Amino acid sequence: MSYVYRCGSCRASAPPAVTRQAAEEVRDHHRATVHGGLEPAGEEIVRARGTAPARSADGTRYVSGKRVLIAIGALLVAETASRIYSRLR
Repeated sequence: MSYVYRCGSCRASAPPAVTRQAAEEVRDHHRATVHGGLEPAGEEIVRARGTAPARSADGTRYVSGKRVLIAIGALLVAETASRIYSRLR
């Protein structure tokens, strides 16, 4: 899951960060450079759905369960079609 920092004052959103801590670092940098260290109104760090990075913080790559099930289903269909075709010959 990735996290996105949003500044309500600027109406800006940072790119998704791998961890909440990384998003907080982006927030802190934004506060310091744009708002002089002050906390802007309406800022938030939210979980970003569907924008998760391909790798986690430690570099491990994850594959979605849905994609794995689709791949297994495709293999089963291909095997079944192969068996039917070989019996027709």
